[in-house]
Amino acid sequence: MKLSLWIKQIFKGVFDSLATVLKNPVNIIIGLINGLVEGVAEGINAVISSLNKINIKVPDRVPKYGGKSFGFDLKKVSAPKIPYLASGAVIPPNAPFMAMSGDQHNGTNLESPERLIRKIVREDSGRNQQNGGTTVLKLHLDGKQIAETVVKQGKLEQMASGRNMFALG
Repeated sequence: MKLSLWIKQIFKGVFDSLATVLKNPVNIIIGLINGLVEGVAEGINAVISSLNKINIKVPDRVPKYGGKSFGFDLKKVSAPKIPYLASGAVIPPNAPFMAMSGDQHNGTNLESPERLIRKIVREDSGRNQQNGGTTVLKLHLDGKQIAETVVKQGKLEQMASGRNMFALG
């Protein structure tokens, strides 16, 4: 093994170990900061709610402004969040990079070693030993399972006409 490659691997191992050791305390600090910012935002929103309740009606006898109402219509603030350090990512070998995780609006991020994702997909797609490698695919349209509806309609058609609508040729 080349000396430069050996040194690179040592530094990578040290860096990975440091990252693992530092990640949890950094995430705790991030959580505390997020909590503090959220608390400040809640306090500001309480003040905004109180101000929005103020409504002053000017008596009719006051020239130019008589009969009008004045008040506040302030929008509430939302607390920005610092993202936590990720627990994993799809990282090509020897190609470090930074990424933000959890920024999607729905669904779930999955960061894991590729071999684990492949194993999960294999098991969930039915390509495991338990069901002989068959895949069950259920398609739904307007809340009804399509294949089930088609088969049921085919049986009704066959009973009525004596002809199997699925027969080829």
